[in-house]
Amino acid sequence: MTQISRRTYLGIALNHQSDITVMKRLATSLLGTLVALSLFMAGCKGRHVSTSELEHNFKGGEPATLEIESNAVAAIKSGKYPEALTYLQKLAHRAMLSPDQQQAIRDTTDAVQKRLDDQAKKAAADAQKSAPH
Repeated sequence: MTQISRRTYLGIALNHQSDITVMKRLATSLLGTLVALSLFMAGCKGRHVSTSELEHNFKGGEPATLEIESNAVAAIKSGKYPEALTYLQKLAHRAMLSPDQQQAIRDTTDAVQKRLDDQAKKAAADAQKSAPH
């Protein structure tokens, strides 16, 4: 009786060298896909400005203040960052804001400004790449 060489790869019993090669390629491509997906998700994470702190700190406030906050949130979520900064500045100048509300406005304003700066840097880099040499 001849002895059949059996190997396992990822819990699958394999009988031939070609099976092992196929499984290695499959595992390698799966790993590559997972790495690419994680990089994509990490890139997406940095592409938006969170409004959760702002929304949380302005629940149940004065209607006029809530309208400004709502407009700021809508502008941020739609990517209209210059408009969002205008609303955030209006919101910051409202009387009777709690320290938490003031901090939420500062944090959100900083995040929006950083996003605008990043967009400007990217636009400048793209313009430089496309400029004739």
